[in-house]
Amino acid sequence: MTRKLFYLFAFLTVILAACSKPAPHTSSSAVLPETKNQLQLPDFSGLVQKEGPAIVNINSMHLITGSQISPGENLAPPFFGWPVVPRKFEAESLGSGFIISHDGFILTNWHVVADSSHVIVKLTDGRHFKAKVVGSDKETDLALLKIDAHHLPVVRIGDSNELQPGQWVAAIGAPFGFDNSITVGIVSALGRMLPNDHYVPFIQTDAVVNPGNSGGPLFNVKGEVVGVNSEIYSETGGYMGLSFAIPISIALNIARQIKVYGRVIRGHIGVMIQQVNDGIGKAFGLKTPQGVIISKVLPHSPAYRANLHVGDIVLKLNGHQINNIEDFPSMIAMTRPGDRVKLTLWRNGKEKHLEVRVGK
Repeated sequence: MTRKLFYLFAFLTVILAACSKPAPHTSSSAVLPETKNQLQLPDFSGLVQKEGPAIVNINSMHLITGSQISPGENLAPPFFGWPVVPRKFEAESLGSGFIISHDGFILTNWHVVADSSHVIVKLTDGRHFKAKVVGSDKETDLALLKIDAHHLPVVRIGDSNELQPGQWVAAIGAPFGFDNSITVGIVSALGRMLPNDHYVPFIQTDAVVNPGNSGGPLFNVKGEVVGVNSEIYSETGGYMGLSFAIPISIALNIARQIKVYGRVIRGHIGVMIQQVNDGIGKAFGLKTPQGVIISKVLPHSPAYRANLHVGDIVLKLNGHQINNIEDFPSMIAMTRPGDRVKLTLWRNGKEKHLEVRVGK
């Protein structure tokens, strides 16, 4: 009996030992081992700590005309009560901005400060400053502010031309007044043109942006500003997954012009254009429809002097392909008057290269 118990104990020991060994990995394993190729989500906590102090809240005060019931003694009351007298009231709007120089220049949206009686900028350290609107540009929805302060933290500027769809980005601002709120998403698309916006090829993202975020920065994973959060597409007034930012390359160009000239000077060459569709492409011998076709050349314009013709198809500008009708005017507008641009044309079934000196 003792021997039988001994064999039973030994058998159970072997079974337990076998069960305690780790199971070999198979393709059906629920827990995947970490690999070098495994997707790593970015950590933006360092970005908030480092760049957050350079982001500001903007309170704009606007005078609006309303009405007030006035039971004046010398006024005859109307049929349904006392006369309504127009009055001016002060209304507040909220937005965001970011500091681009140590001596107090701040970039924001035009619509944040448009028609304001005065503008107050609040820093993350609690200080408040009355800001001067140095200048603004309604066409690109940008404004440059100045506060009387020195040794301020500034954001780091990146290159919006290096952005690619699918890259991570972060928006920081004050949605509904909740200052220094960060939201994260990806670049959904580049070069988006919106109705009534002819000069800005927007960056489309799915980072959550709401009222109050306007004018705040859009960061890449390096912690560099690549855009100015400007618009959302919404049927409700709130976020619906479509946010649009102005590329920082365009924003800084506008800010420099405002600082130097007090206004924005846009380039032009004096042509009217149409989008090249499939029918036009085939008629002119293009393998694929691309570029814009010149439908009119204004007399004595830069295009006229450069020998551009009606029927020329512009394929590229300074080596950059023209994908849609909005690309061309925005590129020309952002070119400094007096500079030359190189156009790649399709004329008489062949590529041709011309230079045009951009006018003002």
